[in-house]
Amino acid sequence: AQNDAGTRADAVIVANAATGGRLGIFYQTASQDDDPRGEVMSEWINNWYLAGNLDVVERAVLFTEDFEGLALGPNVDEALAGDAVWTDTPPEGWVVDESGIPGIGMDETDGVTEWAGWAFADKAWWTETAGDQDRSLFELGSGIVAVADPDEWDDGERMPIPIAVDPYDTWLTTPEIAISGSEVGTLQLKFDSSWRPEFDDNYHQTANITASFDGGEPVVVMLWESDEASDNYKPYATNETVIVNLDNPAGARRLVLTFGLFDAGNDWWWAIDNLEVSGIVQGLEPVDPGTDGLAAFYALAGDATDSSGNGIDGTIGNAETGGLGDGGSVWVDDPERGTVISFNGTAAGAYVRAGDIPQMTLTNDFTWAFWANHSDENTADNDIILGNRMDENTVDFVPRQFIKFTPTKFEWHMNGNGDDNMDYDDIPADVWLHHAVVKTGDQLTYYRNGVEGGSGTITQPLDFPQPLYFGGDNEGSDGENWSGLMSEVAIYDRALSVGEVRYLAGEREGDPSLVIYYDFDEVGDIVADQSGKGHDGVVNGDVTAEAEGKLGGAANFANGGFLDLDGPSIPAEDIPTSAMTLAAWIKIANTGGDHEIFSARASDESWLIHPEPKSSGDIRWLLRSYGGTTIFQIRAGTVTWDEWLHFAGTYDKESGKAALYINGELIEEMVVENPADIAGDWGLGARVGKTIDDGRPFTGLMDEFRMYTRALSQDEVLTIMQGM
Repeated sequence: AQNDAGTRADAVIVANAATGGRLGIFYQTASQDDDPRGEVMSEWINNWYLAGNLDVVERAVLFTEDFEGLALGPNVDEALAGDAVWTDTPPEGWVVDESGIPGIGMDETDGVTEWAGWAFADKAWWTETAGDQDRSLFELGSGIVAVADPDEWDDGERMPIPIAVDPYDTWLTTPEIAISGSEVGTLQLKFDSSWRPEFDDNYHQTANITASFDGGEPVVVMLWESDEASDNYKPYATNETVIVNLDNPAGARRLVLTFGLFDAGNDWWWAIDNLEVSGIVQGLEPVDPGTDGLAAFYALAGDATDSSGNGIDGTIGNAETGGLGDGGSVWVDDPERGTVISFNGTAAGAYVRAGDIPQMTLTNDFTWAFWANHSDENTADNDIILGNRMDENTVDFVPRQFIKFTPTKFEWHMNGNGDDNMDYDDIPADVWLHHAVVKTGDQLTYYRNGVEGGSGTITQPLDFPQPLYFGGDNEGSDGENWSGLMSEVAIYDRALSVGEVRYLAGEREGDPSLVIYYDFDEVGDIVADQSGKGHDGVVNGDVTAEAEGKLGGAANFANGGFLDLDGPSIPAEDIPTSAMTLAAWIKIANTGGDHEIFSARASDESWLIHPEPKSSGDIRWLLRSYGGTTIFQIRAGTVTWDEWLHFAGTYDKESGKAALYINGELIEEMVVENPADIAGDWGLGARVGKTIDDGRPFTGLMDEFRMYTRALSQDEVLTIMQGM
């Protein structure tokens, strides 16, 4: 815990009956050891900081950085050799300002190169090359840490100017951090820190952190000084977790933090690691936006009818020849989303005309939300995915104005300029993504798959209502016609919340039936269970991290490696019996053998489950009850070796049905002759990637492994395929 001066302190949480059972948190300084529950309560409380009676709330983590993604290089000036020990290149979007280092840019006179400003180093190497001097006490830091070390820097040749005249000053600045929706005053910065100061006539080592909201003037939120006479004196603290309140103002959307070490010389260091910004964020949980403010909704699953009830039906231009379907049809049977509309991006390409949007001012609100699969054929950076370029008669408005969503930016164009355009990362090709643009007065926010990906401020209102097109317009030019697939366009005349956008992107509140979930974004000695049930998998043998998975990272299973789930310890309520779903992305090698995705064996020696791509090239989905009785067996589909394939098997005793889905497509549904419960214990073990008797090793990549205690629908299978 942390007191208001940023000093590390132990925290005791005390339930207070007088406050209705809410919690009081007291911060104890290192010199106070009395127990608040004893007779010395009144004296003890005089030496504690009372944080108040607080309701227990869940904080949302908005930003993290542990520097482990940096590529380190060899030593430069330091004598201790190493091939991957140091870099002065920060993470993407971060900025190191080393302009305040005396002699910077003059290699022979700027001190030890590695420490000429904030740097990033292997902690063990930094500790050893600098002669330790208590650097090793920074146990909270691990791997790569960020370091400003004027003490070690001063050991090299440098400008012959007294430090008091030209001190060591350096700053480390984060990229913009999205904080939209955070409740006022709830943002906190947490990080691990190692600080060793010194103060005399020459050395005045000082550290601060500033926060800038929405490009405003930076505000100092933490100040440490080395002078014991200062109110901001920060004593020697080489291993602590620091929490800083950031006091975010109402309506703030973006945050930039800067870590400064300055007025320093040959007087020790400041190192940091494991940064986290969190806050209490309103409306994060997925919420169905319903029909409130719904101006139009186009499923685009066979026609362009508006199903909102408002009657703004769309008309399709070039429907028979301007699409990507058979013979140029606009309709495509997509394996992930079923029937969708397509556009070929040529001058004669298809488009949808969907009425008009109201005149856009600096005070009205809207939301555009839709699914799209962008093609890199016949497309340009400024193609119209949604919006317009001209009026309905293909003539420029006067003055020229338009509004459109493109593959590279949201264009808000007025008076012949795009000063109000909103940038975002270019849309990748050949993947379904959900996009939403929310306008709240003069503020624009872009979301991709429910995550904020851009924001901007509008300074110019438009003069006229604008026609709304999908996939291009009626200009008859390939210059701005788009190529790709589209589905489920929703137009609202209000600004949706983050939670509502996430709902439209396919997210739902936590599913209690999800009992095991491995996203494989991190693979170490264990693979963490993201379901919240705590069923971590322990790595046995050759299971390693693969950065390029299907959705983020993946696990690479080789040489018979597997995950052990400690089957006997899994509680009965987390073992599927009357219904289940097992799903995973897999990319397997043709080893000539079978590949067991998951295996479990009951205490009576029954083999319970076989989700298993076979050496014969088909795929097996089988469940058994106690006594080894087979409930059903499906063998269907085709294995695509060395290519990503999504497996999903479901079973429901009540309906008496079992199903196998491959890449979201229903391959086979079976009516089970004698539905029964699956055996309800894993007493003899449970594994991912190998049978309990060490057979059928899974060889290849696995991603997004999920197990549920119910049978998912096909739509739900399609949703989890996308990592939702």
